[in-house]
Amino acid sequence: MRLFKSLRPLLLTALTLGSSMTMSYDIVERATLIDDRFKTMEMMRPFGHDFVLPDLNATISTNILDLQDAVEEIDNLDFNDNETDQAIDSINNTLNEFYNKEQVLRANFGLQIPVFSFTAGDFNIKPRIKTNFNLIAVLTPRTEKLSFIDVVNNLDQIPPELRSELADCISGLDSSPNSPDDGKDLLDPANGCVTQAQADQIKEAYDITELIFDTQVLTGTNDIPVIDTYVKADLRAGLWFDYEKDTKDWFGTFGLYALGRADLKVKADAALLLAGAGDTEVSNNMLLNAVIDYRLGYRYENYSFQGSVEELKLTELSREEEGREPAYGTDALLRFHADALYELSFLKIKPFLGTHKRGDYGFGDGFYAGADTSFHFWEDRIGMTIRTMVDQEHFTLGLNTKLWVMFIDLNGKFAVKDEIDGFKVNNYYYANIRFFF
Repeated sequence: MRLFKSLRPLLLTALTLGSSMTMSYDIVERATLIDDRFKTMEMMRPFGHDFVLPDLNATISTNILDLQDAVEEIDNLDFNDNETDQAIDSINNTLNEFYNKEQVLRANFGLQIPVFSFTAGDFNIKPRIKTNFNLIAVLTPRTEKLSFIDVVNNLDQIPPELRSELADCISGLDSSPNSPDDGKDLLDPANGCVTQAQADQIKEAYDITELIFDTQVLTGTNDIPVIDTYVKADLRAGLWFDYEKDTKDWFGTFGLYALGRADLKVKADAALLLAGAGDTEVSNNMLLNAVIDYRLGYRYENYSFQGSVEELKLTELSREEEGREPAYGTDALLRFHADALYELSFLKIKPFLGTHKRGDYGFGDGFYAGADTSFHFWEDRIGMTIRTMVDQEHFTLGLNTKLWVMFIDLNGKFAVKDEIDGFKVNNYYYANIRFFF
């Protein structure tokens, strides 16, 4: 029979339930830092006061499409019900080149409508309505040596006393090879481990139909394939005001908008390995907040300095389910940026440096420096910008082309650091296309 049918009980146990990571790697923190680094690149390419329809961004890491092919290859393998150990070996062989490597997928869609400009005191103010949808996914395939008791001890979505009852029941089962207890469904009340109500509670918490007692593969010595996954979606909609003093020295932005956010953090979702081997329900943790962005900048001769706070929460507007909120949290993003502009005929060189911080990652993690070298013609209607940039993990080389009413931006971020907390840092490829009027 097909692999996903023969391995469904084992993989739903070992993969969907997973176990706690022993390393200090934090997938939510990593997704936050990666996303903010791309927001930094986008911050240095401002919308201005134009109609923008649309602004499209996409980012992929080097091997993520190959990982998708590997998942399809796994789904096409054939094994019998009594060959789970060979099946696990085959899965490990197929996924081996992806283990301990970050895989990233990011997409962004935005549009903007300018509103009439006006003057208030010494300041020229340009309002604009803007909406933006952002999605980021981080996947970290790995292996872990799991015993069956490890699986039970990591059922953190059920009460501790229920875990304890299951562990006590398991300790009384025969774990010797080919024992009569091997293959029992611990969620079947007839086997004496749980009541029907307790079984239903576990099934609902982990979206499984059975929990098979298997000590032939889950021995604590075998490498069991695991994929940790984090997906976050943000939707912003509101009003931004760009302002500049008539002396051109002080400038900034104030934004007031609604920020809707939902995310999903899953350890080793079996559906990532076996098509149709189990469904993962989207977490009911949608949170809608009223937030502000505020940026203040100052120009002195050819130098520019600015600081900002983004996504600063004012109040909660609504949430889908009481007591639940995104694992990402509601921390604001702090940012500092400085640059200088040097012009020679049609050539412009803008060196820059800056840093940003949010949540558990610090200003050192967010540090970056680089330079934009630009060539513009026909009163800036046609132009090209070459970007070189470095941060703690990547060297970025990019090419931005301006063609009258559109931008095409292509960037490669090439790893200069081998690994972070045991996971290899990957290369990223980023593309942006924007139409403006």
